[in-house]
Amino acid sequence: MSLCGVPGMLHGSAKFVRQLSALSFQSRRLKTATPPIAMKFQVSSPFRDPRTFLKRDSHETRAMSTVPAKVDDEERERRKIQRLISAKEKRHKEKTTIVATVRPNAKTGTRAVVEMRKTGYVPAIFQDSKGNSELLSVLSKSVRRWTTEARAVSTVFQLHVDDRPPVPVIIRELQAHYVHFEEPMHVTLLKYEQGQSYVIEIPVSLVNQDKSPGLRVGGALNLNMRSIKVEIEGGTPIPERVEVDCTGLEVGSRIFLRDVQLPAGIKLADVQHYKTISLLRIAKTRASMGLV
Repeated sequence: MSLCGVPGMLHGSAKFVRQLSALSFQSRRLKTATPPIAMKFQVSSPFRDPRTFLKRDSHETRAMSTVPAKVDDEERERRKIQRLISAKEKRHKEKTTIVATVRPNAKTGTRAVVEMRKTGYVPAIFQDSKGNSELLSVLSKSVRRWTTEARAVSTVFQLHVDDRPPVPVIIRELQAHYVHFEEPMHVTLLKYEQGQSYVIEIPVSLVNQDKSPGLRVGGALNLNMRSIKVEIEGGTPIPERVEVDCTGLEVGSRIFLRDVQLPAGIKLADVQHYKTISLLRIAKTRASMGLV
Protein backbone atom coordinates (compact mmCIF):
# COMPACT_ATOMS: atom_id res chain seq x y z
CA MET A 1 0.00 0.00 0.00
CA SER A 2 1.41 3.41 -1.00
CA LEU A 3 1.80 6.28 1.46
CA CYS A 4 -0.15 8.63 -0.70
CA GLY A 5 -3.37 6.89 0.33
CA VAL A 6 -2.81 7.31 4.07
CA PRO A 7 -4.06 10.94 4.38
CA GLY A 8 -7.29 9.96 2.65
CA MET A 9 -7.82 7.10 5.07
CA LEU A 10 -7.11 9.32 8.08
CA HIS A 11 -9.48 11.95 6.77
CA GLY A 12 -12.21 9.32 6.33
CA SER A 13 -11.65 7.96 9.86
CA ALA A 14 -11.89 11.44 11.38
CA LYS A 15 -15.10 12.11 9.48
CA PHE A 16 -16.55 8.82 10.73
CA VAL A 17 -15.62 9.68 14.34
CA ARG A 18 -17.31 13.09 14.03
CA GLN A 19 -20.48 11.52 12.66
CA LEU A 20 -20.50 8.94 15.46
CA SER A 21 -20.11 11.69 18.09
CA ALA A 22 -22.96 13.66 16.56
CA LEU A 23 -25.22 10.62 16.63
CA SER A 24 -24.41 9.86 20.27
CA PHE A 25 -25.07 13.48 21.24
CA GLN A 26 -28.45 13.43 19.48
CA SER A 27 -29.36 10.17 21.20
CA ARG A 28 -28.56 11.71 24.59
CA ARG A 29 -30.74 14.69 23.74
CA LEU A 30 -33.58 12.38 22.77
CA LYS A 31 -33.29 10.51 26.05
CA THR A 32 -33.28 13.62 28.21
CA ALA A 33 -35.90 15.54 26.24
CA THR A 34 -39.55 15.23 27.22
CA PRO A 35 -41.70 13.55 24.55
CA PRO A 36 -44.54 15.63 23.12
CA ILE A 37 -47.12 13.16 24.42
CA ALA A 38 -45.74 13.33 27.94
CA MET A 39 -45.71 17.11 27.82
CA LYS A 40 -49.30 17.11 26.67
CA PHE A 41 -50.20 14.75 29.52
CA GLN A 42 -48.48 16.99 32.03
CA VAL A 43 -50.43 20.00 30.85
CA SER A 44 -53.83 18.30 30.48
CA SER A 45 -53.74 16.08 33.58
CA PRO A 46 -55.10 17.75 36.75
CA PHE A 47 -52.60 15.81 38.84
CA ARG A 48 -49.70 17.49 37.04
CA ASP A 49 -51.09 20.99 37.30
CA PRO A 50 -49.34 22.83 40.17
CA ARG A 51 -52.46 24.92 40.75
CA THR A 52 -54.38 21.73 41.47
CA PHE A 53 -51.81 20.75 44.06
CA LEU A 54 -52.08 24.17 45.65
CA LYS A 55 -55.88 23.91 45.80
CA ARG A 56 -55.76 20.41 47.24
CA ASP A 57 -53.12 21.34 49.80
CA SER A 58 -55.10 24.37 50.91
CA HIS A 59 -58.27 22.23 51.19
CA GLU A 60 -56.45 19.62 53.27
CA THR A 61 -54.95 22.35 55.40
CA ARG A 62 -58.40 23.78 56.11
CA ALA A 63 -59.76 20.31 56.88
CA MET A 64 -56.86 19.52 59.20
CA SER A 65 -57.26 22.81 61.00
CA THR A 66 -60.69 21.67 62.27
CA VAL A 67 -59.23 18.50 63.84
CA PRO A 68 -57.63 18.91 67.25
CA ALA A 69 -53.87 18.69 67.16
CA LYS A 70 -53.63 16.17 70.00
CA VAL A 71 -56.13 13.45 70.78
CA ASP A 72 -55.55 11.45 73.92
CA ASP A 73 -55.56 7.66 73.93
CA GLU A 74 -58.91 7.38 75.69
CA GLU A 75 -60.66 9.50 73.07
CA ARG A 76 -59.05 7.51 70.27
CA GLU A 77 -60.11 4.24 71.88
CA ARG A 78 -63.64 5.56 72.41
CA ARG A 79 -63.92 6.50 68.73
CA LYS A 80 -62.62 3.08 67.69
CA ILE A 81 -65.20 1.30 69.86
CA GLN A 82 -67.94 3.56 68.49
CA ARG A 83 -66.96 2.69 64.91
CA LEU A 84 -67.00 -1.03 65.74
CA ILE A 85 -70.44 -0.72 67.34
CA SER A 86 -71.79 1.20 64.34
CA ALA A 87 -70.43 -1.42 61.94
CA LYS A 88 -71.95 -4.22 64.01
CA GLU A 89 -75.34 -2.49 64.10
CA LYS A 90 -75.20 -1.99 60.33
CA ARG A 91 -74.43 -5.66 59.73
CA HIS A 92 -77.23 -6.69 62.09
CA LYS A 93 -79.68 -4.39 60.30
CA GLU A 94 -78.73 -5.83 56.91
CA LYS A 95 -78.94 -9.36 58.29
CA THR A 96 -82.43 -8.89 59.77
CA THR A 97 -83.97 -7.27 56.69
CA ILE A 98 -86.28 -9.29 54.44
CA VAL A 99 -87.04 -7.89 50.99
CA ALA A 100 -90.22 -9.08 49.26
CA THR A 101 -92.77 -8.19 46.60
CA VAL A 102 -96.47 -8.94 46.33
CA ARG A 103 -97.14 -12.14 44.39
CA PRO A 104 -100.24 -12.18 42.17
CA ASN A 105 -102.74 -14.96 42.74
CA ALA A 106 -102.10 -16.21 39.21
CA LYS A 107 -98.54 -17.23 40.16
CA THR A 108 -99.47 -19.98 42.58
CA GLY A 109 -98.92 -23.11 40.50
CA THR A 110 -95.94 -25.42 40.55
CA ARG A 111 -94.56 -24.12 37.27
CA ALA A 112 -94.86 -20.51 38.41
CA VAL A 113 -93.07 -21.29 41.68
CA VAL A 114 -90.23 -23.07 39.83
CA GLU A 115 -89.78 -20.07 37.54
CA MET A 116 -89.84 -17.78 40.56
CA ARG A 117 -87.00 -19.69 42.26
CA LYS A 118 -84.91 -19.41 39.09
CA THR A 119 -85.14 -15.60 39.32
CA GLY A 120 -83.82 -15.55 42.91
CA TYR A 121 -87.14 -15.43 44.81
CA VAL A 122 -88.97 -17.95 46.98
CA PRO A 123 -92.71 -18.15 47.72
CA ALA A 124 -93.85 -16.85 51.10
CA ILE A 125 -97.02 -16.25 53.11
CA PHE A 126 -97.44 -13.20 55.31
CA GLN A 127 -100.01 -13.50 58.14
CA ASP A 128 -101.23 -11.22 60.91
CA SER A 129 -102.99 -11.84 64.22
CA LYS A 130 -106.44 -11.38 62.64
CA GLY A 131 -106.00 -14.32 60.29
CA ASN A 132 -105.42 -12.28 57.15
CA SER A 133 -102.80 -13.66 54.79
CA GLU A 134 -100.99 -12.36 51.72
CA LEU A 135 -98.87 -14.11 49.09
CA LEU A 136 -95.36 -12.72 48.73
CA SER A 137 -92.19 -13.38 46.79
CA VAL A 138 -89.21 -13.09 49.16
CA LEU A 139 -85.69 -12.39 47.93
CA SER A 140 -83.84 -15.66 48.40
CA LYS A 141 -80.53 -14.20 49.58
CA SER A 142 -82.23 -12.25 52.39
CA VAL A 143 -83.28 -15.51 54.14
CA ARG A 144 -80.64 -17.94 52.86
CA ARG A 145 -78.29 -17.25 55.77
CA TRP A 146 -81.01 -18.24 58.25
CA THR A 147 -81.78 -21.72 56.90
CA THR A 148 -79.13 -23.28 59.18
CA GLU A 149 -79.54 -20.89 62.13
CA ALA A 150 -81.41 -22.03 65.23
CA ARG A 151 -82.18 -18.38 66.06
CA ALA A 152 -84.20 -17.90 62.88
CA VAL A 153 -87.49 -18.49 64.71
CA SER A 154 -86.53 -16.23 67.64
CA THR A 155 -85.37 -13.14 65.73
CA VAL A 156 -87.44 -10.10 64.83
CA PHE A 157 -87.04 -9.11 61.17
CA GLN A 158 -88.02 -6.01 59.24
CA LEU A 159 -90.15 -6.88 56.20
CA HIS A 160 -89.91 -4.48 53.25
CA VAL A 161 -92.66 -5.08 50.70
CA ASP A 162 -92.40 -2.87 47.62
CA ASP A 163 -92.98 0.76 48.66
CA ARG A 164 -94.69 0.01 51.98
CA PRO A 165 -93.17 1.00 55.32
CA PRO A 166 -91.21 -1.80 57.04
CA VAL A 167 -93.19 -4.18 59.24
CA PRO A 168 -91.73 -6.23 62.17
CA VAL A 169 -92.21 -9.95 61.57
CA ILE A 170 -90.99 -13.28 62.90
CA ILE A 171 -90.36 -16.43 60.90
CA ARG A 172 -93.00 -19.00 61.76
CA GLU A 173 -91.63 -21.63 59.38
CA LEU A 174 -88.66 -21.77 57.05
CA GLN A 175 -88.46 -24.74 54.69
CA ALA A 176 -85.10 -25.60 53.11
CA HIS A 177 -84.04 -27.92 50.31
CA TYR A 178 -83.78 -31.57 51.38
CA VAL A 179 -80.25 -31.87 49.91
CA HIS A 180 -78.91 -28.31 49.71
CA PHE A 181 -79.82 -27.16 53.21
CA GLU A 182 -78.76 -23.55 52.60
CA GLU A 183 -81.33 -23.07 49.83
CA PRO A 184 -84.73 -21.83 51.12
CA MET A 185 -87.88 -23.25 49.53
CA HIS A 186 -90.76 -21.56 51.37
CA VAL A 187 -91.17 -18.99 54.16
CA THR A 188 -94.08 -18.32 56.50
CA LEU A 189 -93.95 -14.89 58.14
CA LEU A 190 -96.03 -13.72 61.10
CA LYS A 191 -96.54 -10.07 61.95
CA TYR A 192 -95.04 -9.16 65.33
CA GLU A 193 -97.71 -6.88 66.83
CA GLN A 194 -97.99 -5.29 70.24
CA GLY A 195 -100.74 -6.57 72.51
CA GLN A 196 -100.55 -10.11 71.11
CA SER A 197 -98.99 -13.21 72.69
CA TYR A 198 -96.60 -15.39 70.72
CA VAL A 199 -95.08 -18.79 71.44
CA ILE A 200 -91.44 -18.76 70.35
CA GLU A 201 -88.72 -21.38 70.64
CA ILE A 202 -85.46 -20.00 72.08
CA PRO A 203 -82.11 -21.88 72.23
CA VAL A 204 -80.57 -22.77 75.61
CA SER A 205 -77.01 -21.72 76.43
CA LEU A 206 -74.93 -22.94 79.40
CA VAL A 207 -72.56 -20.57 81.21
CA ASN A 208 -69.97 -20.94 83.99
CA GLN A 209 -69.41 -24.63 83.36
CA ASP A 210 -65.87 -24.29 84.69
CA LYS A 211 -67.32 -23.24 88.08
CA SER A 212 -69.21 -26.50 88.56
CA PRO A 213 -67.48 -28.85 91.08
CA GLY A 214 -69.31 -31.84 89.63
CA LEU A 215 -67.94 -31.20 86.14
CA ARG A 216 -64.43 -30.53 87.43
CA VAL A 217 -64.23 -33.97 89.05
CA GLY A 218 -65.37 -35.69 85.86
CA GLY A 219 -69.18 -35.69 86.01
CA ALA A 220 -71.18 -35.90 82.77
CA LEU A 221 -73.45 -33.05 81.77
CA ASN A 222 -76.79 -34.29 80.43
CA LEU A 223 -78.75 -31.53 78.69
CA ASN A 224 -82.29 -32.75 78.12
CA MET A 225 -83.50 -29.78 76.02
CA ARG A 226 -81.48 -27.61 73.67
CA SER A 227 -84.34 -25.12 73.20
CA ILE A 228 -87.47 -24.23 75.13
CA LYS A 229 -90.80 -22.70 74.13
CA VAL A 230 -91.69 -19.44 75.80
CA GLU A 231 -94.68 -17.13 75.65
CA ILE A 232 -93.83 -13.52 74.91
CA GLU A 233 -95.80 -10.34 74.45
CA GLY A 234 -95.65 -8.60 71.09
CA GLY A 235 -93.17 -5.72 71.01
CA THR A 236 -90.96 -7.24 73.71
CA PRO A 237 -87.31 -7.72 72.65
CA ILE A 238 -86.67 -11.42 72.07
CA PRO A 239 -83.44 -12.68 73.69
CA GLU A 240 -81.04 -14.58 71.47
CA ARG A 241 -80.74 -17.40 74.02
CA VAL A 242 -81.75 -18.48 77.50
CA GLU A 243 -78.69 -18.67 79.72
CA VAL A 244 -78.50 -21.35 82.43
CA ASP A 245 -75.88 -20.88 85.15
CA CYS A 246 -73.94 -24.03 86.16
CA THR A 247 -72.16 -22.45 89.13
CA GLY A 248 -71.99 -24.76 92.18
CA LEU A 249 -73.56 -27.84 90.58
CA GLU A 250 -72.39 -31.08 92.21
CA VAL A 251 -72.60 -34.63 90.90
CA GLY A 252 -76.28 -35.62 90.89
CA SER A 253 -77.55 -32.02 90.87
CA ARG A 254 -80.41 -31.04 88.59
CA ILE A 255 -81.92 -27.83 87.28
CA PHE A 256 -85.63 -28.03 86.60
CA LEU A 257 -87.17 -26.05 83.80
CA ARG A 258 -89.53 -24.27 86.18
CA ASP A 259 -86.51 -22.87 88.06
CA VAL A 260 -84.92 -21.18 85.03
CA GLN A 261 -84.81 -17.39 85.31
CA LEU A 262 -86.35 -15.73 82.25
CA PRO A 263 -86.19 -12.03 81.27
CA ALA A 264 -89.05 -9.71 82.09
CA GLY A 265 -92.10 -10.09 79.87
CA ILE A 266 -91.27 -13.73 79.03
CA LYS A 267 -92.69 -16.87 80.63
CA LEU A 268 -92.67 -20.57 79.91
CA ALA A 269 -95.20 -21.81 77.41
CA ASP A 270 -98.16 -23.80 78.71
CA VAL A 271 -96.71 -27.24 77.97
CA GLN A 272 -97.68 -30.07 80.31
CA HIS A 273 -94.29 -31.73 80.79
CA TYR A 274 -92.55 -28.39 81.39
CA LYS A 275 -93.79 -28.46 85.01
CA THR A 276 -91.89 -31.62 85.97
CA ILE A 277 -89.03 -32.05 83.50
CA SER A 278 -85.43 -31.26 84.41
CA LEU A 279 -83.45 -29.16 81.99
CA LEU A 280 -80.04 -30.61 82.85
CA ARG A 281 -78.37 -33.04 85.24
CA ILE A 282 -74.81 -33.75 86.35
CA ALA A 283 -74.57 -37.53 86.00
CA LYS A 284 -72.25 -39.83 87.92
CA THR A 285 -69.29 -41.34 86.04
CA ARG A 286 -66.38 -43.65 86.87
CA ALA A 287 -64.07 -40.66 86.86
CA SER A 288 -66.23 -38.76 89.32
CA MET A 289 -66.22 -41.77 91.65
CA GLY A 290 -62.44 -42.05 91.49
CA LEU A 291 -62.40 -45.42 89.70
CA VAL A 292 -60.27 -44.26 86.79
